[in-house]
Amino acid sequence: MATRLDVLSATASCRLLSPAQRARGKKGGALHAKAEQAIQRRTQAKLLADVADVRRVVEKCEPMVIMLEETAGLRRPRHAALYRKVQGELRGWPYDWRHEESDCAELGAAHHRKRLLWAGVRRGSRAAA
Repeated sequence: MATRLDVLSATASCRLLSPAQRARGKKGGALHAKAEQAIQRRTQAKLLADVADVRRVVEKCEPMVIMLEETAGLRRPRHAALYRKVQGELRGWPYDWRHEESDCAELGAAHHRKRLLWAGVRRGSRAAA
């Protein structure tokens, strides 16, 4: 029998998508093309592995509500394919999703940082009513 949760909150590793991290990795204002491609591959593999890990927890615990968070850098044009893959993965879960981009300061944090927030409500749960 599954351990039931009301709410599950999760975040994937965002270091490789973060504009701050990317700025640190630049040398002379631009990354070498091969380094950029390696970062893209690592970013995609890590994020999709993190999403798969969250899915395993979701399948085991069947939460009524899921909150997911990721850096807004995921919505940049260079990450468009990865963003679509994440969205496609979430559509396969038994949840109705809403998502938006928000500034953490608007949510009460002491700093400004744009984040993507997803909220999913399990179809057929009492939270969906």
